[in-house]
Amino acid sequence: DRKKGADSGIDGRITFTGAGGQVRPVLVSVKSGHVNVAQVRDLIGTMQREGAPLGVFLTLEEPSKPMLVESSGAGVFYSELSKREYPRVQIFTIRELLDGRRPSLPLLVLPTYQQAERVEKKAAEQQQELFGGVAP
Repeated sequence: DRKKGADSGIDGRITFTGAGGQVRPVLVSVKSGHVNVAQVRDLIGTMQREGAPLGVFLTLEEPSKPMLVESSGAGVFYSELSKREYPRVQIFTIRELLDGRRPSLPLLVLPTYQQAERVEKKAAEQQQELFGGVAP
């Protein structure tokens, strides 16, 4: 039950790891029917308001030239972890996604505590095997 207005047209979120292991959001906006440059501006405005460095605009139809100009005008995001730039706003058609094209996004690296938790769990499982099923 999405509340229109509360989410400002945001249909999803993807996360990636930023500097210092901070999890950062990528806002996703999905539009069908007639799309226009105002919808791309809305996504950019929501990104600014929520502090999201990246946004993906998915559309059923081909984006117009003004939409492409607006998205490229949003600039780039530099990832400290991957040491490369990503377009801040990327527009994709559903057809492109079906054809296998994907947004260019930084990777999600597991935070250290999640990795440590996994290692501890694995160590506990190995201890259990070694010591005849007695849980540590």
